[in-house]
Order: sequence, then C-alpha cells, then structure tokens
Amino acid sequence: MEELCKYAGVSITGTSLHYSLMTILIRGLKLNAVLASTAGAISGALTIYFLNYFFTFHSPKKHLESMSKFFLVASMGVFINGMVLKTVMTYFQWQVLIAQLFATAVVFCINFSINRRWTF
Repeated sequence: MEELCKYAGVSITGTSLHYSLMTILIRGLKLNAVLASTAGAISGALTIYFLNYFFTFHSPKKHLESMSKFFLVASMGVFINGMVLKTVMTYFQWQVLIAQLFATAVVFCINFSINRRWTF
C-alpha cells in the first residue's frame, strides 16, 4: 500500500511538472502548443522515472534496463489510454472528462502493476 501511495504522489508530481512547464512555455515563451506539451511530457516522464527508481521502489537495477522498460510501459499506457477513451465514449457515450478520468485510472493501475513487478 505504501508503494501505491508513493507511486500516486510521484505521478501527480510528474503530471504537475508537465502541465506547469507546458503553460510557461506557451504563455511565457509563446512556444507552439505541441512542442510545449512535448517538452512538458518529457520532463514529467523523466521526473516520474527517477522518483520511482529512487523513492518509490528503491530499484537495484541499472538505469539502462529500468529506463527502457519504464518508457515501454509508458508507451503502452498511451495506447491503452486511447483505446479505453475511444471505447467508453463510443459504446457508452460517456462525456470526455469522465471518460478521461476513467482511462487515467485504468492506465494508472496497469502501469503501477507492471512497473512494480517488472520495471523496477
């Protein structure tokens, strides 16, 4: 349970960094939204990786192994997010915000399980 709480906190921290950097780059530096979001996503993902590696799981694995696994799992999460979002919006006609919250919860649970057992 402690790892799950840490994982959730780390995920919130990384996502907050993503959105904050994106906002600063768009509003402050007038950067293109896609580039700003990409920069934010990369910074958030790296933050999440390192915090999970050192803080959540105290991983003994080498970074090359765990980082490659982490980003494979994250890529899979993006795909699952899209599939869940499309499915619940199409077949259940859920509003986008509700659908996204549900998809985020599904991906969070899957990613936690895989990262806990395999990545770190």
